Amino acid sequence: MKQLKDFVQLFVKKKSMQARPHKKA
Repeated sequence: MKQLKDFVQLFVKKKSMQARPHKKA
């Protein structure tokens, strides 16, 4: 299920950005 993985990655990325807006990976 690649779609699910991509969705999870996007979700984690969004959460990460919210948690550390100053850190851009």
